[in-house]
Amino acid sequence: MKKVVILSNSFISKNGWGTVAFNLSNQLKKNKNYDVFELEVYCKFNKWYKGLLNIYNYLKVFFFNYKKITSSDYIICVCEPLFFLGYIAKIFNKKIILLIYGYGTYIYTPFVKFPKKYLYLFFSKKIDYIIVSSEFSLKKLREWYKGKASVISLGVSVNEYFPIELKKEFDFIYVGALKKRKGFEVLFEAFKKLLIKFPNARLCIVAKKPKFTSKTEDIFNLIKSNNLIFKEKVSHKDLIELYSKSKCNILPSVNLKYSFEGFGLVHLEANACGIPSIGTSQSANEDIIKNNYNGFLCKQNDILDLYEKMKIIVENSAILKEMSKNAIDNSKRFSWEKTAEKLFDVMEGKKH
Repeated sequence: MKKVVILSNSFISKNGWGTVAFNLSNQLKKNKNYDVFELEVYCKFNKWYKGLLNIYNYLKVFFFNYKKITSSDYIICVCEPLFFLGYIAKIFNKKIILLIYGYGTYIYTPFVKFPKKYLYLFFSKKIDYIIVSSEFSLKKLREWYKGKASVISLGVSVNEYFPIELKKEFDFIYVGALKKRKGFEVLFEAFKKLLIKFPNARLCIVAKKPKFTSKTEDIFNLIKSNNLIFKEKVSHKDLIELYSKSKCNILPSVNLKYSFEGFGLVHLEANACGIPSIGTSQSANEDIIKNNYNGFLCKQNDILDLYEKMKIIVENSAILKEMSKNAIDNSKRFSWEKTAEKLFDVMEGKKH
């Protein structure tokens, strides 16, 4: 039996890393060929000085889990920056296979952005294999990494995400932080334009509400008019219901210099709940959304194009109905079981 250590900053399905780690770990545990050890490591990335705390935590974790880590056959880093722990482990046991399952930005930014890139690129020489979740992520990866790599899409569980027959209360739902790379600014402007023609349109935002400032005054005015509804601290059950109460999911991702959407898991989860999705072209969204089939792909940073796609959803019930049916069919192409099967192939040397 092969020993596998999975490194992540979370094993709870409340964020991207946690969702991937949780599901991959469960699939590995079902395989009798692997003995799985989950190692949750605290790490912060938003401030440069947090790196010092990270190093302390990495060394502490390594010390208290020395035998588990150094006796492993595989180390899988779901939280990409944790590959430093894998590097340390390989110093003590060169036979360890170090894999990274890259979810998005962090498989790229630290390796190309000054000054971190010099440190990251030096330690990256110990990486045996990198898995990314989309063709777009692979393209970004190849800007700095020439070693073994492949694309293995993320999955969705039909036991966790499924359609519920509920009255539609919202025209659109947006799930995610209000970040520029997620296209919220573009969405907000397109939605304001939509309200001119459809004054009763409603957009549900599943995110923390911003603090009131002169820049957010428009947002709060729409909240008062009940066109914009914020839902904070949403449970999994509530999220499924919100998807089902919405006509269409929307995440118009934007590629920035050092950040991008690595997969767009919310598109897939929304599809599984029976609603189509609007995303952007020239991004990882293309791996999930088939234009005019289970949703729309619009141009990045194009308010008018996004508005036109939103308008179709609001006014054409026949297209919406057909896309909703296709969305469920599309989601069946993805599963964590399929993801795990491809991962096993990589671990057993069947895929290069």
